[in-house]
Amino acid sequence: MTIFEGLDVEWGPGTEITERKILSIGEWLGWRAQDVTASDAACLWGDGVHPYRTAYSLWAEKSGLLPPARESPAMRRGRLLEPVAMNMIREDRPGWSVFKNEYYYRHSGARIGATPDTLVFDHSRPDPKGTVQIKTVGSFSFKRSWKDQDTGELIVPLHVAVQAAIEAYLSGASWAAVAVMIAGDGGLDLEIVDVPLGSMSGIVRKLRGLVEQFWRRVESGEAYPPDWSKDAATILSVFRDASQPGIVIAPDDKEFGALVAERDRLSPLIAAGEAARNARKIVDAQIIQRLGNSASARFGEVTVTASTVKRKAYEVEESTYRAVKVRRPLDYA
Repeated sequence: MTIFEGLDVEWGPGTEITERKILSIGEWLGWRAQDVTASDAACLWGDGVHPYRTAYSLWAEKSGLLPPARESPAMRRGRLLEPVAMNMIREDRPGWSVFKNEYYYRHSGARIGATPDTLVFDHSRPDPKGTVQIKTVGSFSFKRSWKDQDTGELIVPLHVAVQAAIEAYLSGASWAAVAVMIAGDGGLDLEIVDVPLGSMSGIVRKLRGLVEQFWRRVESGEAYPPDWSKDAATILSVFRDASQPGIVIAPDDKEFGALVAERDRLSPLIAAGEAARNARKIVDAQIIQRLGNSASARFGEVTVTASTVKRKAYEVEESTYRAVKVRRPLDYA
């Protein structure tokens, strides 16, 4: 019997689970690159289930279209505070044996992987082995995303619950919990809440089909529709290099015409507020998606350019970006 049968999860054929000890960061990152990992899986459901990740951005990453990701400030905070959180778990749950997980777990048939933060043994349970996922958040984010606005009850965001369930299933744990560390003016607080695996089994069952569809899209080059409220920066990164000659877009292309018109409407408003600036960034990203890696486009008498600009390294590392400009015949007079 596999661990999935015991947890009412049926993955279908090819249910081999591998356990690899993590000996180097580089090797671990290589393993993760070939799988959809537990921390990203929820984005494949769409409809804003994952607040930070989208199916398009995951597709672009696994398709090799994005530069290597860098550690964000939030990720750095979580990495540095993880040992502190583990010690707080030990203090709050003295009956638990808490260990840092040192393994990467992979379902080879489904190409799904996970690296639980901890392996925990609670001998008051019939089956003691569990996992506790550690999250660190600011006090404002905790109140907004981890508390029911009507009752004040502690809730686990769905994308976090999905991650915890996958980590439990792959590591052979019989229970899962999330420990959320809240960084506020008064210091550090910790809340521990169970994730009911029984209620998650249907979601995890569905995951295999979503992941199979995902890898078919990666192999065929069929991108997911971008979520423009989140994917503008990803589009700009995917098409960061204007290395190809200009293209011609038909004057009767209403979609592209609407983008140019909307950009014209927003440009005078940039100085009036950040909302217009952000909205124009999204329109620029949509224009760049249409141009791809082309440096410019002719749209009737209008020329739209999106050349690559290199930002020199001063306080930050050198980088490149695309600068969109719209020129009409009068501009050249």
